[in-house]
Amino acid sequence: MSKFCRIARNRTRRGAAKPRPQNCRIPGGLPLIAAIFATLLAATTTANAQNITIANAEALAAALQQAQGGETLVLAPGDYGDVTVRRSFIDTVTLTAAEPHGARFGKLEVLGGGGLRFQGIETEIFSAVREAIGIELLDSRVRALSYFRNVSDITLERNDLRGQQHALLLNTVKRFTVRGNLIHNAIEDLMRVTGDSHDGVIEYNRFFDMHPEDHRAAGKGYTHSDALQMFAVDGKTPRSIVIRRNHIYDDPATGAPTVTPQGIFLSDAGPEAYRDIRVEENLIAVRSANSIYVNGGQHNVVIRNNSLIPGPQDGGAVIRLANKHKWSNGGTTVTGNVVKIIHDESKGSTVSGNHAYGRNAALARLFAGTGRSWQDFLPPKISPIALGSGLGAEKYLQDLLEQDPG
Repeated sequence: MSKFCRIARNRTRRGAAKPRPQNCRIPGGLPLIAAIFATLLAATTTANAQNITIANAEALAAALQQAQGGETLVLAPGDYGDVTVRRSFIDTVTLTAAEPHGARFGKLEVLGGGGLRFQGIETEIFSAVREAIGIELLDSRVRALSYFRNVSDITLERNDLRGQQHALLLNTVKRFTVRGNLIHNAIEDLMRVTGDSHDGVIEYNRFFDMHPEDHRAAGKGYTHSDALQMFAVDGKTPRSIVIRRNHIYDDPATGAPTVTPQGIFLSDAGPEAYRDIRVEENLIAVRSANSIYVNGGQHNVVIRNNSLIPGPQDGGAVIRLANKHKWSNGGTTVTGNVVKIIHDESKGSTVSGNHAYGRNAALARLFAGTGRSWQDFLPPKISPIALGSGLGAEKYLQDLLEQDPG
């Protein structure tokens, strides 16, 4: 089984049920053992589950202290202040807002606990640290920062993750899914994945509105902004991660016009370099020459079938394989991409089968717009990258067209 297949399968937390067997099947139906197991599990869950209505912060604190596992705490609209949860549950305890985003928090922190699901809430800061495990954040709003450090089995889906300095930070996070979120409005990187982070999937997210600042006139430097940045911490480099079907758009009207935010940026690797990283079928429109940047791609790093649109004044839409810290990028493959330029500085990568349209291209022959929406990436029928050519993120675009043909 490939490394990438194992990413999707290895997502059980300690104490949770093991993946269901697949070797005994009812003809035309579910696996027999899995069906029996599911029936027993459903009966047990029904017996233990409770819906408990929570009216205020005091009631929430009491309910969390008394919970045995499997309960759903339904939070009435209102302000719940700062909350820290330290307990762990084998059967997931759910905190859900009675009205979408009606239950509001200041700082919501999981400190070494686990088996917790938060759904439909709104908070200034959400964090999970100190070996927390099995944390889900769903359909929620975070206004300032989402932060995860030294945790495992993390799921973030369908959230609105807004930032200030950053929006989403994952440092040494094992087995994670970041899917279908809005990740936006930060001065520096919208999302970072750093240190010993591995076995992760980042997909179907929309990254937008980076706000870099330029204080060089006052002698104070400027901020680098990336949509998604990775780097090593304490000699450990992120690995075994899939980055696919995301939409990255840098609005030129936001942030200092003298600073150009970057797209997907993999650099500053540790001794083991980057391994088992896949970047595929992303839609990217940024102004930086580092639209997709790789340094240290030594072991099975694949950049394929991405579609890149340049920003104003023909900036961006570049894949850069950087020659830095003596890395050769010898394990990096770049294929099937639609891009303005590929800079293979290290000369050690496998680069083939891409469509590089060059500087000052007639973009109207290639794309429907500037990249603000996914529809902008649709090529005209007469385009050399028309759907069916096998180039760029065409499979993703075809799927989007089936969902929204209008």
